[in-house]
Amino acid sequence: MSQQNRVTLKLHEGCKICMDTVELKIKGKLYGIPYIVSNPGAGKSALLKQMAHERGYGFLSYELGLERPEKFGGIPDMKYKEVKKLPFQQFFNVPKINEVLGTNFINTSKILLNKNQQELLKNYYENEPEVKSLLYTRWSIPQMVDEVWEASKKFKIVVILLDDWHTCDEYLQQLGYEAFTYHSISGYKLPENSVFILAGNETSACGAKVQLAAIRNRCMIMYVESCPEYWLKNFAYKHHIFGPGISFFEQKANWDIFHESESTTTQFGSPRQWTSVFNYLEFLETKYPNKEIPQDICLSIIQAGVSQTAAHRFGLFYQIYRKMNINELYDQNIINIPDNDMDKFAYSSVATEEFYNRFHDEDLRVNASKSYISFLNEISIKRNKPELALTSISSLLKRPKSDELKLQSGEDTIRYLYENSMVPTSLMNIFRKSAACLNQ
Repeated sequence: MSQQNRVTLKLHEGCKICMDTVELKIKGKLYGIPYIVSNPGAGKSALLKQMAHERGYGFLSYELGLERPEKFGGIPDMKYKEVKKLPFQQFFNVPKINEVLGTNFINTSKILLNKNQQELLKNYYENEPEVKSLLYTRWSIPQMVDEVWEASKKFKIVVILLDDWHTCDEYLQQLGYEAFTYHSISGYKLPENSVFILAGNETSACGAKVQLAAIRNRCMIMYVESCPEYWLKNFAYKHHIFGPGISFFEQKANWDIFHESESTTTQFGSPRQWTSVFNYLEFLETKYPNKEIPQDICLSIIQAGVSQTAAHRFGLFYQIYRKMNINELYDQNIINIPDNDMDKFAYSSVATEEFYNRFHDEDLRVNASKSYISFLNEISIKRNKPELALTSISSLLKRPKSDELKLQSGEDTIRYLYENSMVPTSLMNIFRKSAACLNQ
């Protein structure tokens, strides 16, 4: 199948299938080792770990290509073993007889010994010690095998993620062949309640090595891609990621740069890189008066994480976003919506983010709610941009509750507006549409 026609799943869909494989293991069915493939930085490892913990599974993650191979295959150790002397007839095979007598017999049927030769063999046998200490090689128990056994005592199922599998050389792949075929490594059995999942990439830009055909034939390879919508709902909102970053990717027009093609010569956007950029910008805002990060430093930080194309687009949006004086709305009830459509969206995003933040301060909640409703009414009715009001309310509804961050859910926020009779009739239809969109 050509890459153009290849079916690609959303990241969370592929990860769920990987976790569902455990059920086949439990039922004793034959199954392929799940191998999930995507561009770097998608969040495969983090999501698999999260899903494993949500199901109550133990989770161990290893990066075979980046750690010492002895951790997975063990090391040779010299051992002594006591061996008892065999009975006379078993002790003297043809090679041993030739060694003692200096003869050249080929098989036992041709051996005819004279009295002197018989005596020599008898004396040799009597002079042999009853017990010998022989030196031999035995491979040590690999660290990974020991760790899996320890985890297997604590959990019903242990998921073993072999991350960055594409970087494994032939030796590590051979260990994988043994593990996937016989569920053992270097001869040491793995617990029956352990399950393998592989994750990696498939391009030379990612350092992918040729995969042995026997390995591929034992795998179920699924190609996945990052999903901005899932990232927003299950990560960005939940962890209260940088407001401008959330607002930027709430625009579907920007999803094409959410996860860019991998490169060895330039930076490329990925969920991991965007999150790092947003975290750093949020940190820098605390270092400069009025959050005014110098433009060259700001762009440098963005370009340090993503491509120049992506950096230019987000940088432009961020500059507009920062210029919005949203305190006018919430402190003075002055609504100053820009004329340019992009500026309108930025203003709407800032207004929504600021309302959500102020809502969690009980002293500011009532006035912030009134100002927010005034903004929605202005942009929807007077500026004839009901789609921006719809987007604003929908983004609020998607916010999950976070006990750790002491944040109420978006639904609780909207419910407060209803219960306190702050939603005017003119906006009722837009609120209903937002709720309908959320349930689809």
